[in-house]
Amino acid sequence: MPERLTDRRIEAVKPPATERTEIMDTVQRGLCYRVTPNSERTWSLRIKINGRSRRFPIGLYPDISLAEARKRAARIRLDAIDGHDPIEERRRARAQNLA
Repeated sequence: MPERLTDRRIEAVKPPATERTEIMDTVQRGLCYRVTPNSERTWSLRIKINGRSRRFPIGLYPDISLAEARKRAARIRLDAIDGHDPIEERRRARAQNLA
């Protein structure tokens, strides 16, 4: 269920016993805060690029704050609007590094 994420709300999320907990932000559309059973807390952005649904990892919490996650999500979204697919670009970069 989407909700307005706050620093206080993020800190209050307890690790689930099984599966994972995901909370979507209502301020930055597509921003997702995920907590796993082993207490890993991550940020990601869910966006559609060229008609394909994508999930782009942003980073770990608390290394990346809520404010910073929102900024990065906005940047990724703008790049996607300009026609860039950050996931595909990352895959190409990795393939070039392996070659």
